[in-house]
Amino acid sequence: MTRATESLDDCFLVERVAVWRDRRALARLYQRHRSRLYTGALLVLFEAEEAERAVAWAFRQAWRYAGAFDPSRGSVGAWLAAITRACARALLLTRSLRLPGPSSTAGRDRLRHRAAGRRGSVK
Repeated sequence: MTRATESLDDCFLVERVAVWRDRRALARLYQRHRSRLYTGALLVLFEAEEAERAVAWAFRQAWRYAGAFDPSRGSVGAWLAAITRACARALLLTRSLRLPGPSSTAGRDRLRHRAAGRRGSVK
């Protein structure tokens, strides 16, 4: 299959998802694009489990918004990559908001380290 044929096939699959809610079409898109999308998510999140979560979330979004896909704006792969990046960034933001509480060991160690740094720099 050539790249042009694959692109037309991808557009057809997205159309099937949008119009017919075809789960097999979405599964085929997933099989075709998952490894590249996972790699992109991993570059943002640096954690395999989180990258898998981002890809899964991206395909849920693709299912939900398949009707919004516009082939004149780019390929299906680029559309899925943009959705995946947005999902990965959202997961990254929620991860940064999950700060360890004062009762956790990591939180206590971080506070001790900061306090020790301040004491050492004040003369």
